[in-house]
Amino acid sequence: MAALLPKAFVFVVARKVPAFRVNVPVLTSTSIVLPVVLLVSRPLLVVVKFPDAPTVVTAATPDQPPFREVYEIIRTNLGSLPPDAVDRAALKGLLNQFEGQVILDGQPAGTPSSPTGPVVSKTAVFDEAYGYVRIHHAGQKLDESFGTEFSKLNSSGKLKGLVIDLRFAGGADEKAAARTVDRFLAEEKTLVTVNGEAVRSTTKANAISLPLAVLVNQQTSGAAELLAALLRDNRSGLLIGATTTGGMRQFKEFTLSSGQRLRVATSGTKVAGNQLVPTAGLRPDIGVTVGAEEEQAFYTEPYRTLGRSKTGTEVASKGNSNQGRLNEAELVRRMKEGQSLETAMSSGVPAVTTPQVRDPALARALDLLKGIAVVRQSRNP
Repeated sequence: MAALLPKAFVFVVARKVPAFRVNVPVLTSTSIVLPVVLLVSRPLLVVVKFPDAPTVVTAATPDQPPFREVYEIIRTNLGSLPPDAVDRAALKGLLNQFEGQVILDGQPAGTPSSPTGPVVSKTAVFDEAYGYVRIHHAGQKLDESFGTEFSKLNSSGKLKGLVIDLRFAGGADEKAAARTVDRFLAEEKTLVTVNGEAVRSTTKANAISLPLAVLVNQQTSGAAELLAALLRDNRSGLLIGATTTGGMRQFKEFTLSSGQRLRVATSGTKVAGNQLVPTAGLRPDIGVTVGAEEEQAFYTEPYRTLGRSKTGTEVASKGNSNQGRLNEAELVRRMKEGQSLETAMSSGVPAVTTPQVRDPALARALDLLKGIAVVRQSRNP
């Protein structure tokens, strides 16, 4: 047996044995039996550690050196470093590696942060009848902010449809997302289970009943992705755009000694019926393909037109075209003349001088809502 170490015993084993871990009693010179842990980290070496030992024995693999060993070598040998530089680098690396699964609020500069700013970043009315609400992230009081902005848009009661834009939206407040969906539901039902707690809709007479289109893309993630899933699953709206990020999970929150909050993904997200939301992302009901740069440009300015760059690729640029888009009045006029809805929408459109929406996803959503409005009007003249 080797000499007694301050916090551990080291034994040499005569033959190779597989790695294992077991609790064993050790009899000290004072005849007090103490529980210790027996660790075999590699053949021929046995390390016995007391439970209060401050270090951890970590088995290395051929392609993975021991983290603690590498950390200590860097910390003690890399020159001209502030005392906490290695700790900050290690923290940043961990957060980057598990981005989307680990969220640190109030974290040091340079590390991934939780979304900030207003949860609702933009509202508008298109063609005088179709509301638009852009959600930046699903955060605290999203349901209240959404309700306030929607009331402003529909103050005259003339809206015939609504677009919720969740492109590039994230967030981690799943309860706020579920409470926002509650505004579209008239009956009580379970919407989602968050950390074992069921979030339910409430019975109400003033639920939003407008036709709804929800814009999503590959950057729609987290609680914003849950919001999209719940709106579709509860038959409140259709998803338009591209498959979402995926990987929705339940988060457990820890308060650190620094006062910061660390959220760690512990399980998948379950909606009504105990069904897990697809981790591969939500596939849209109506797919819209657009390049990443063009999508960002349209997101910033929906009235941009596509031109050609010197290399021949399509680029977004500001400007108006005299080629119009069908409005509701024109669709109704054509249908009164005997055209079917499909024929009316596929026919040519008159030239216009007013700006036209060129954002492909938003334009598709507006076309959908206009079609629904026309069908409703034709059924209830």
